[in-house]
Amino acid sequence: IGLGRPLCVQTDGPKRLLDGADALPRCEDDLALFPSWLSFLTAINAIRAVASFATTYWYYAQLESLGQKGVTEDALSVRAALSRVTAQQKSFLKARAKAFGQ
Repeated sequence: IGLGRPLCVQTDGPKRLLDGADALPRCEDDLALFPSWLSFLTAINAIRAVASFATTYWYYAQLESLGQKGVTEDALSVRAALSRVTAQQKSFLKARAKAFGQ
């Protein structure tokens, strides 16, 4: 995770480290499902869990973008990533159910 997450977005990370960088920037420090004025909601365990998954989905969306387009989407919001990945998972499940006659 220490290298995996930064490399999802900064594919030149190994070069940066070999060139002497002490560390790679931590994208997760700037990622949040809710705007700061709603951060009090993360005191609720279920909401905190959803926010955590949403941040992970942001990385999934970055990996997909990297694979599909060859570049990451730095401006992609956590909320948009959550929506995109959730819709994609629903589509996969629907196709799977259809393939197995369910």
